[in-house]
Amino acid sequence: MRLCIPFIIVSSRRGSLAVDDYFIALVSDPRSVALLLFDPKAIPSTSDLPRGCRALEPVYRDPSSAAARIRWALDELKHRMIRDGTKSFRRLRLGLVAPLIHRFVKVPSSDTAMAIAILEHSLPILESYSDYRIEWLELDIALSRDRVSASIPEIEARFSWLYANDEGFRRGIESIVGSR
Repeated sequence: MRLCIPFIIVSSRRGSLAVDDYFIALVSDPRSVALLLFDPKAIPSTSDLPRGCRALEPVYRDPSSAAARIRWALDELKHRMIRDGTKSFRRLRLGLVAPLIHRFVKVPSSDTAMAIAILEHSLPILESYSDYRIEWLELDIALSRDRVSASIPEIEARFSWLYANDEGFRRGIESIVGSR
């Protein structure tokens, strides 16, 4: 199936970011939000809605609304780390330097600390944006027993992880593409 996924493309003095503006609202695990943030250069999107694809409706439509979802995920993950008694956030911040988004995950990680680092890096970009636009990613997509096949390898890796690990994402994509 050919989908057109909306992305909020954000520019700020702190950098740029592409936010999946459909699936980010569906994920149920706050770690999953980090997998729906991309380097805009890695997303071959266009400002015009391509023909011949099923267009998914944008959910947030602007950086401020998307930032609220990221803030929710970040708060949930920090509470989870405190509750689980893992490393203190002071040591986490000293030990993890958030690299550029495109360097994060070729094969997605479910590690809570990595998700926090990605979200902490992304939130200031969304909160201090100077410009944004909605763009569309045209993507051929199919579901198999335990994975998502997609025409862009990075999207395939992230969506496959989400499909296997996030119930909200799985329900959402199956309602669009059809169940396995």
